[in-house]
Amino acid sequence: MADNFLGEFPFVTFNNPNSRNGAPLLLHQENEIIQRPGVNGTGIRRLGVKGVTFQMISMRDNSSVALAAQEYNLYTNLTQEDAQPIRFKNLDYEAFGVLYVVVDVSDPDITPLRNKVGGLLGPLASAAKLTVTWTLVPVSMAQLGGQLTNG
Repeated sequence: MADNFLGEFPFVTFNNPNSRNGAPLLLHQENEIIQRPGVNGTGIRRLGVKGVTFQMISMRDNSSVALAAQEYNLYTNLTQEDAQPIRFKNLDYEAFGVLYVVVDVSDPDITPLRNKVGGLLGPLASAAKLTVTWTLVPVSMAQLGGQLTNG
């Protein structure tokens, strides 16, 4: 069983290469530091809680190279879909009040497998590995107001 999902798609691995633990980014408070020459002190202007784009790299096994290519095409359809939930290491990120809009799906690497160990399908059924780079942006579920749309 998979521990990592984007929407309904399971992955063997799903990692943020710029995060210490590989986790997806959450929303964060954006601030502007205000300092003027000749004036003592520092001011902070709060610009709001926002999401920034980031990348995740996914990998999963497939039963054939052709099915891996079909799966990649299904992934690209998510750029036209509503915001998606993420489950990372069996933690549902909806608990943090965020969903993720898929901005881009790129760099597909479909590799035929000769020596197989593990995977979602098991070693006897895995014939290809699909690795993809995702560009995502977190959005607040409260801001969406129940309307999960990226348009």
